[in-house]
Amino acid sequence: MEELLIKHVMTAVPIQLSVGETVQTALGVMQMHEVRHLPIVDGQEIIGVVSERDLLSAQSTHEHSENDNDSPMITKVCSIDKYQVEPDTPLANVLDEMAKQHIGSALISQGGMLLGIFTATDACRFWAKHLRGEKVNQL
Repeated sequence: MEELLIKHVMTAVPIQLSVGETVQTALGVMQMHEVRHLPIVDGQEIIGVVSERDLLSAQSTHEHSENDNDSPMITKVCSIDKYQVEPDTPLANVLDEMAKQHIGSALISQGGMLLGIFTATDACRFWAKHLRGEKVNQL
């Protein structure tokens, strides 16, 4: 079997948010597009990634605050310790690292440009197809 690369199974051109967005906006985008991870960018620069869990936690904490009625900025809750790989990285390496770090997503980039995202949901989708003997779409 040919070695699978992350570019074969990633979600290309993922939905992303700019650094100026709020937690409330991010939750709305996630709900609209039915995703649980969003890359955060500043122009072309990848700043971090935020998960639905991060946002819900921030929203819950914010609801108990009496000082600020506005939704917090997404940069206050996004993870800047993003796991980032190049498109030719073997899928097995990405899966190993995601499991070791207990993380739900990997950002795929080349030359600093965001190309895609690979999430635990993508991994489940891939393995379901594989176990059914279906061909994986390859770029």
